[in-house]
Amino acid sequence: MNLVPTSENVEYVHILAAMFNDCPIDGVVTYSQMQSKIGRNPRNLRYLVSAARRLSNKESGAVFKVVPNVGYQRIRDGVSAGTAALTKARRATKRGLQTVTNWMNKTNLTDEELRRAYPVRTQLSLVAALSARRAAPDLSEVDLSTYRAKDHTQGTLDAIKSFRHKRNG
Repeated sequence: MNLVPTSENVEYVHILAAMFNDCPIDGVVTYSQMQSKIGRNPRNLRYLVSAARRLSNKESGAVFKVVPNVGYQRIRDGVSAGTAALTKARRATKRGLQTVTNWMNKTNLTDEELRRAYPVRTQLSLVAALSARRAAPDLSEVDLSTYRAKDHTQGTLDAIKSFRHKRNG
């Protein structure tokens, strides 16, 4: 849903963003607090709350997690938000890859459809391989003054080749 930029919506987003910005780490912004500030039930205005969270993150770097039936808790660990996004992308990519593969395997496709399908399937395979959970290299024994990330990309390339071999095998 796109946020309609009415003056009322913009005002609500700024009020909610200020609440999120003022929240201490491990503090909670409750739905009742939000309702008392804006005079409307925030559960019916999730798009405004999402916009306020994005604005708060942009302004102050604040990261929140949902506390069901309570509100939003500010967390210190922003990596968890990135991990959640990767997990979501990984699931969506796997579903898309499976859908395209089933379509390719179970229907009679024209040459034109195959020309369009193979690049999409390859891209989905690469995204799935790149978003796969794997351990980061152990840097505790590495001299960081001489560390080069490109020296560690071979593992990623090997994972992509292995994934491709398994899918085509």
